[in-house]
Amino acid sequence: RWVVNQQPYYSPFRWDDDADGDEGGGWFGDDQTDEGTVRLDAEGKAQIRVPLGEDENGRDFSARIEAQVTDAANRMVSGRTVVHATYGNFLVAAQATRAIHRPGEQVPVSIRAVDYAGAPQANVAVSAALELLEYKSGYYNEPEATTLDTQKATTDATGSAMATVTLPNRTGNFRVRVTATSADREIKDDVWLWVPGPTDRTDDSGDRYLELLSDK
Repeated sequence: RWVVNQQPYYSPFRWDDDADGDEGGGWFGDDQTDEGTVRLDAEGKAQIRVPLGEDENGRDFSARIEAQVTDAANRMVSGRTVVHATYGNFLVAAQATRAIHRPGEQVPVSIRAVDYAGAPQANVAVSAALELLEYKSGYYNEPEATTLDTQKATTDATGSAMATVTLPNRTGNFRVRVTATSADREIKDDVWLWVPGPTDRTDDSGDRYLELLSDK
């Protein structure tokens, strides 16, 4: 018997030039996408084909293929392997120096384009769209996104680019969606920004207390 489980994949080359391709860490995905049975041949071997479908959100994912073999004495052994399914031939990664900002502030966004072997991708046209996010159906549902500004850039010889977006003079949740085209597919990465209001807490410094003292 064999089963396939799936989880998101984030390449170690997104920002680390010295990565060796092994992202490490454990497996946390339990989204089973396929299963089946197969009989081993006389040499104790079998071959299966596992379809890796296109992610509906255009994201990379990892698939863990696990096989469980039971012999004639009802003893079971298992083995597993992990493969990565990428949405494009290269990826784009974006980041800002911080997430919390003031109304009207300019936010520089660093962008990197690199393939899955770590090679920088030069002369890639990228787009950075600043979006206002409104969670009209609750924070556990997809927000309604309104594009406020779009900046264009092209990666240099190191695969890097910079785009600067200007936040509006209002509070709220914002996203910078960076996109590029790879093999006729739109690849993307997101940067999340927050402009808090006067009553919003912007740190995790712990509880605060107000002490009242009588003057009599």
